[in-house]
Amino acid sequence: MRLITIFIFLFITSISAEEPSKELNKKLDIVIPEVKFEDVRFKDAIDQLRELSKRYDPGKTGINIIYLDKKITQRVVNQEAPEEDDPFAEADPFAEDDPFADPNAPRGELEKERGLLVTLDAEEIPIRDCFKYICDNVNAQYRYDKNAVVVSPSATPPICDGWNFSKLKDKNEDLTYRIKQLQKELALIKAIQNLPKPEDKNIETLNENIVFPKVRFQNASLSFVEEYIERQSALLSKNKEKISVAIYIPADVKLEKVNIAANNISAQDLAKYVAEQLKVNTSIEEGEICFREKKPKLKVTRKYKLSKKEFFLLYGYGDQLFSKLEKYGLTFSGNAGVSFNGKIKEITLHNTKENHDKLKKILELIED
Repeated sequence: MRLITIFIFLFITSISAEEPSKELNKKLDIVIPEVKFEDVRFKDAIDQLRELSKRYDPGKTGINIIYLDKKITQRVVNQEAPEEDDPFAEADPFAEDDPFADPNAPRGELEKERGLLVTLDAEEIPIRDCFKYICDNVNAQYRYDKNAVVVSPSATPPICDGWNFSKLKDKNEDLTYRIKQLQKELALIKAIQNLPKPEDKNIETLNENIVFPKVRFQNASLSFVEEYIERQSALLSKNKEKISVAIYIPADVKLEKVNIAANNISAQDLAKYVAEQLKVNTSIEEGEICFREKKPKLKVTRKYKLSKKEFFLLYGYGDQLFSKLEKYGLTFSGNAGVSFNGKIKEITLHNTKENHDKLKKILELIED
């Protein structure tokens, strides 16, 4: 029973934004003879997994893992000085001395407080499953992009809290109820994944596919990223021509800092992940990388009465419901929100038309 629960939970937490390429799928199926972590920092576990993927990959290239740290709250201390011959060198977030850790705290205390310590003991395990169990350990987010695996620590409560097994036990001792709910949850996830995907309007690509061997951004500004891409692309280009970057964002718009660690990443993919973290738009226009402000969309409030089937799958309050709808593809930004009234079986959603349409589609899928 427990194995079934874990499998379904892990499937839900890894909905892919893109279909991984055949090459990436092949690497994800590589079997590691032994993986053993005991109270290992999440960053270190991901770093070791990267090295294991290289070691057991016949091509010795391994899996490209993109590490996005979306919220860093600790102050920077003892940051390594950049190398003189590399003006864009940054302290390695996977290094043994974590520049974001409190130097006065015992090793692992900060991670323990944030729930970022990994314990895993397995033999003959595919790398694909390693990602599942490691991220499950710390409630981290991960997804498969076309050519990379993207991981990120998350403060979002586990989606499994939405089911709250202990409360279910008090309400219903019948274990078949839980299994039935999880099976229907899995069927809904599969149905959502099979929906037609919107066409990508940004079909233009860069003329030259330049790959940056190692990128380490810590609290970097967008202007720094712009300078980095232009300078490094000129150094790596065969004809020494840089990739131009244009920022069409008003100076008074406050942007977050960029925290990305990646190896062997193309300029186009790097721009995509930077835009994702800064919540801005990016596109390729006439061979130039462009960043533009995301215009806030009008939000409306609507109420949705739930049928018995819909209530069965969407039951949850607060962060539980919020997390569940996010996993189903809804996005929440600005003052967007959702509430649940269990007495009258009603959901109130304050969001954009696009997200209301998504919720309607989800409710249709549940009824089918």
